[in-house]
Order: sequence, then C-alpha cells, then structure tokens
Amino acid sequence: MFPGRDEIYALQFTLDRAHRLTGLGHRSISSFISQRYAPGTRVVLDVLERNPAGQVFWREVGFEPYARNM
Repeated sequence: MFPGRDEIYALQFTLDRAHRLTGLGHRSISSFISQRYAPGTRVVLDVLERNPAGQVFWREVGFEPYARNM
C-alpha cells in the first residue's frame, strides 16, 4: 500500500496476446487494484487514442476517460 497517497499512476499493464480475450486481463487488473490499493484510491493511466481495444478494455474494468492530449 502507499500510505497517504490518494492517487496512483499506473504506467503499464501488459497481457501476452495468447491470453487476451479470455477474461484473464479483467480478473488480473481487478484483483491487483483491490488487493494493492485502499478503497477510494484514484488510479490514473494513459491509453493511446490509436488503441481502441485498449480503451474498450479499460472501460470494461471501470475506468472512465477524463482528458485528451493533443
């Protein structure tokens, strides 16, 4: 845990292509966040605009877009 931190920036989450679309990614990230961070911790990450599959994945696990950089 990170005492005193209410926001965490997640740099990367990668799942080997052979395991994508199996539900493993959803289970892994949900388990990781619930076990690693206190309730109410804001987890921030970047998803490339040209990665629509990544955008879908992160929305499915509960993330919402908040900014677009240009």
